[in-house]
Amino acid sequence: MIKLVYSWLKKVEKEYGTPKSTQIIDIITSRFTLKLGVSEYFELELFDKKKYPTLKNCVGRKVSAKIDKALNQDGWRATANDKILNYSLLTHFNFPIPKTIATYRAGNARIDNEKSLSSPEQLHDFFTEHKEDPFFIKPVHGTYGRGTFSLSSYDINRCSFQSSTGKNISFDEIVSAGNNPGYKGLLIQKRFKHHSTIKNAVGDNISCVRVILIRDGLNAFVHRAFWKIARINNITDTFSYGKHGNLLADVDTTTGHIKRVITGFWPEKNPTSIHPDTGVELSDFQIPDWDLAIQQCIAASNIFSGLSLQSWDIAFCEEGPVLMELNTEPNLEVPQLLSEKPFIDERLLKILKKNNW
Repeated sequence: MIKLVYSWLKKVEKEYGTPKSTQIIDIITSRFTLKLGVSEYFELELFDKKKYPTLKNCVGRKVSAKIDKALNQDGWRATANDKILNYSLLTHFNFPIPKTIATYRAGNARIDNEKSLSSPEQLHDFFTEHKEDPFFIKPVHGTYGRGTFSLSSYDINRCSFQSSTGKNISFDEIVSAGNNPGYKGLLIQKRFKHHSTIKNAVGDNISCVRVILIRDGLNAFVHRAFWKIARINNITDTFSYGKHGNLLADVDTTTGHIKRVITGFWPEKNPTSIHPDTGVELSDFQIPDWDLAIQQCIAASNIFSGLSLQSWDIAFCEEGPVLMELNTEPNLEVPQLLSEKPFIDERLLKILKKNNW
């Protein structure tokens, strides 16, 4: 590890002009003030003095969690983390959400009037009835794309699915996910269709924009936004520090224009403005229906008044923006890296101080 860190120090000094001694001082200081690990300092490019002349108000994973703890009341987290509860509230207030066709092993909880399936036999019968229908399946409680499936058709005789990426998914895999106690059941949803401009730019697979919204009493504003861009071989847009091959793009919160695209973190990152599957230029790409999406996001935030830090995933579809899900406990260091400026600004700092920061 020492040899690796020393190689990073040399690389930064050579490429960015930041002396090794300055980096070491920053690493030690940030360890105590920002709770940053050594690798985080380099991953987040905090050595770049043009972007971060001072490390004040920068965040890493631990400070990100601290901000979430300060702004979100624990008693309200279920309204975001439980997708049935979240979708039920959004449906009641007529916000656009994914269409759920059925639930599996979710008890009697329902969003609307979808079917409630409780056994593998019922699940098999359901897929037999809808063998040609495309579905997206995800856990009632789930994060980072775990337990998700994007299915195109069901082979009754083989009890297997053709996934949207061409892979075969066995029926038993779906049943196993439904039996996972941490998932609290599965939602079987209609696969949506991207807005044509989104599809042409990044393909068919799900690629949501993450909108980070801050509430200050009755007021709400968008603090950061970024686009999670899936590759052709991935059914989710989860980035996971670049290990899945997906892309991230910084989004101008006012206009919805793309400002910067990355494929990973330093030193492996490979900045690009061309989508590797479609060949489309993403620099300055305009996300459609941006103003409407932001209006919906801010309006929906009023339902969840105990969550002052809200991270909304929005899909841009032919019928308009769709609120895919609301998240708490976000990784705030990611939008900081994308925007190349400290996550905490004066407006957010004032709100944090009102919340015992």
